[in-house]
Amino acid sequence: MLLFVLHELWSIIDDAGSVVSSVVSSHPTLLLFHMLAGNLDRAPSPFLRMKPNGERVRMELDFDKYKAQQCCDNPACQYNGKMGEDNIRTHSRQHQQVYCNACNNIWVITKGTFFYNLKAPVALVLEVLRLLSEGMGLRAVCRTKGVTPDAVGAWLIKAAEHMHEVTVYLERAMHLTQCQIDEFWSYIQKKSSAQRRRKSTNRFG
Repeated sequence: MLLFVLHELWSIIDDAGSVVSSVVSSHPTLLLFHMLAGNLDRAPSPFLRMKPNGERVRMELDFDKYKAQQCCDNPACQYNGKMGEDNIRTHSRQHQQVYCNACNNIWVITKGTFFYNLKAPVALVLEVLRLLSEGMGLRAVCRTKGVTPDAVGAWLIKAAEHMHEVTVYLERAMHLTQCQIDEFWSYIQKKSSAQRRRKSTNRFG
């Protein structure tokens, strides 16, 4: 594991000798290593904003900030992989889509993040996972929250792949303590691994 981490860190160090934080955030193992090294405050935060919701405050995606970080991923486009070229336009705020005005390629701004293709509200997803991590049974959680075991299994895997984004939400929106967050991730890592093995067995069994 140490050799793997060292190899991956070497591969994401830029010419100035700094760790490329956007790459770290997409590697759960590297992100954990980054956190343990005391670099959590410098790790990238998802673009979220606080919004009043009755007596509570919820966090939602900041579309404009996400849009500003987009670049066209069409290999045939002259702006492929280039940011700040003024070619990105809004296609649909409701569906969180942008497009390139050079090639008309359309994509969702949350692609590659925890929020991508998430059908249920993020607050519900993480509340379900929190209840499970605190010892509530799967059937009881599904019955109480109106969700299915299959959906919960998919959320477990998805959360495990986006540690930093989820941790920020747990801290800022759900106000969990560090102890609660540690317990949450201990549960998620254990159950997501079991879920992956189960899916692999079902696929080849």
